[in-house]
Amino acid sequence: MRRTIAVTGDASPEEVWSRYVHPGRWPEWAGHIRSVTCDDEILRVGSRGAVHGPLGLRADFTVTEVDSAAWEWAWRVRCGPIRLRLAHGVQPGCGGNAGSRTWLTIDGAAPVVLGYALPAAWALRRLVALR
Repeated sequence: MRRTIAVTGDASPEEVWSRYVHPGRWPEWAGHIRSVTCDDEILRVGSRGAVHGPLGLRADFTVTEVDSAAWEWAWRVRCGPIRLRLAHGVQPGCGGNAGSRTWLTIDGAAPVVLGYALPAAWALRRLVALR
């Protein structure tokens, strides 16, 4: 199954991109992420690591695409038998408005995609918010 979520907010696209490409910043905006270990401080194709969630949950990841000029990136995530492919992007706000729009496309088994959509949407709203 594939599901795309898009949200807009007041943070600049440059700030949102920075929050994305620095894995150490993910817990700032994604409440379901407690910490991240990554072999790179800034994401690049081939970056590997793990996202640590509540109750000792761990999801290993490999970054498969990074296009800094287009503000897009993608990764594969594995948590036990669960496999997802997630693609992210950032765009300037619509209609000349300040702020940004970010989107996430989730590909995987339907129950996992549907279950992840709500916390992902909540995290994306925090990602594009001013702080």
